[in-house]
Amino acid sequence: YLAVGYLGEAEETLRKIAEIDPGNVRMQIAEGELAHARLQSAVGERDGLLALAERTPEEEGRLAVLAQQIEEHAATAIARFEKGLERGGTLDVNVKLGQVYLLVGRLDDAEDEFRRVIVQSPYRVDAYRGLAEVYVARDQIEDALEQLRSALARSLDDGEKEQIATRILDFAPDDATT
Repeated sequence: YLAVGYLGEAEETLRKIAEIDPGNVRMQIAEGELAHARLQSAVGERDGLLALAERTPEEEGRLAVLAQQIEEHAATAIARFEKGLERGGTLDVNVKLGQVYLLVGRLDDAEDEFRRVIVQSPYRVDAYRGLAEVYVARDQIEDALEQLRSALARSLDDGEKEQIATRILDFAPDDATT
């Protein structure tokens, strides 16, 4: 359900699992993924509203609601992912936690998570991409390009390579090698 964006169905399934096995670590991580999906949606809507030159009073009100939702979804995702890591979660959970931190602007925490993954598994392309986005958020474009090039060199998936190369060219359009 999460993969196809059926968040209500995912939530209902997780509620049923929680009734049967409340300590299930996979369920807790999935709850974090659900909160992360909702966080992404709220951040996207907020960014769309912030991009407007002028906002109506209703849009201003919606921004206030979104700010609260973003805070709640981020707190839930972080708590669930941290609990998952405490109980034996994988590096995937570290990447997801880093992505949440990145979404809410906790750049130092995001950097720590992505670096932790890279140290433990130097071929995790998603960690290099996440670290690159941290650098982009800090306006450290050369550092971001370095991380994107590392990701490109490690990727084995053609579609992923194309996405990474496109992102590199966003910042270095004259990069003939890419």
